[in-house]
Amino acid sequence: MNFLPVPSQKKTLILRGITKENLNKIYLLPFKATKEVKLAIFQHKIIHNILATNSMLYKVKKFASPSYPFCSSDSQNIHHLFISCLLASSFWDKFQTWYSTVSNAHILLSEPEVLFGVTRLCTRRLTLDHLIMLGKHFLYINALNSIIFVFSDFISLVQDEMEIEKYIAATLNGEMEFRQKWKFFLTS
Repeated sequence: MNFLPVPSQKKTLILRGITKENLNKIYLLPFKATKEVKLAIFQHKIIHNILATNSMLYKVKKFASPSYPFCSSDSQNIHHLFISCLLASSFWDKFQTWYSTVSNAHILLSEPEVLFGVTRLCTRRLTLDHLIMLGKHFLYINALNSIIFVFSDFISLVQDEMEIEKYIAATLNGEMEFRQKWKFFLTS
């Protein structure tokens, strides 16, 4: 029996530390972790390395420079935007501290988990994946607008996101699922 070669994004995921067994989990995760299509598609673009960054837009001659607004010496690609930039590193440090405090569950995210999602077994995994996607989207939108983030704005965004999911849950008779997903983040 002949086997087809692994498509290039699968090779990239494997090179970034994702096991072959977890590939399907990574592909399905955005659509399981959130009901917000925009956020799921955003994560899908990251997984498939098709998210528009300055580096990508420079290659297709749509931008004058591949640089990142806050790090002029570095090219703004997905890895830099979400991992290696000092702003991103600061964000994820604050995120991990905040999440650990709110959920009473210590986390230490790896690079593949930040980029692609959490595949290891842990409680509240889908909530964590949803929040990681929201964090990346927050960083991306701030970068697009050349704004240095304020972490309290992210917390406000999380509260808004919870209100959206609460409304969707009430509409679809999914209040119990909503409360289970967000129980550590609900104040009342």
